[in-house]
Amino acid sequence: MRKLLILLSTALILTGCGAAANREALKQASETSGVQESKATEYGVIGEAGAPSDESLPEIPYVDYSDELFDDTIVAPDDVVVDLPDAENDKDLIYYNGVYFHKSLPQSIRNAFFKYYLMEPKQVRETLNEYGLMIVVDKDGTYTGGHAGLYYAEARILAINGSSESKIAMSVNHELGHCVDSLIGEIVGIPIDEDIYWLGISNSEEYTDIFYDEYADSGFPDWNNYSSFEFFAETYRYVIEDNTYMLNKVPQSAEYVRKTINHYFGSPDEPIYPEY
Repeated sequence: MRKLLILLSTALILTGCGAAANREALKQASETSGVQESKATEYGVIGEAGAPSDESLPEIPYVDYSDELFDDTIVAPDDVVVDLPDAENDKDLIYYNGVYFHKSLPQSIRNAFFKYYLMEPKQVRETLNEYGLMIVVDKDGTYTGGHAGLYYAEARILAINGSSESKIAMSVNHELGHCVDSLIGEIVGIPIDEDIYWLGISNSEEYTDIFYDEYADSGFPDWNNYSSFEFFAETYRYVIEDNTYMLNKVPQSAEYVRKTINHYFGSPDEPIYPEY
């Protein structure tokens, strides 16, 4: 197995170009940059036979799993070093509807993953697929360092801990928030900050101001309050899951995330969040 040092975050301020141009830029970048550029269309599109349709998704109530996964003493590590998933050569992984799952995982875990993944706007899912994102769901946190999820930004690999439905519920849309954050930063070409080491819009001056203004009363677990990029990802999760209760606690961040999704993935004729 190769080893990968996960380094975290930089900056970007929304530009004034149109959403259609932004989506085209994302598409072009997926064809010309990144570790997996030759595999940009290899992983399929979620929604093929066997996966639940968008229309079948139930309304998801808010469930706080923070007590199970985190405690008050946890601190952010300076860096995280774990095995990089090698889906093509790992014989314990099977390919199912565009995602690599450990072969021992039951259908209930696969269904739980797709329940949350298919909440993502179709435009976002399609763009991440073109971007060459690989998703791996392991059985016990082997590829996540024991965490509920981990995004390998340099390799464009999203790893999810499939050991329980609660970890999936907590991680899928949160980690996809990191994917979106990193993708926008990479496409716009933000240089890596020497202190943060993360390519993303979440470290822009505008968003960090929002983070410092709202994190203390957010109600987010401590793990998601220690940095602007974790705060962005957790807000993204609640925007995607339409969790009004949590979003009302972070109105500025929620508006910023919705506008970001519209700006980079929507279009004037089909905005993802029309009110924004």
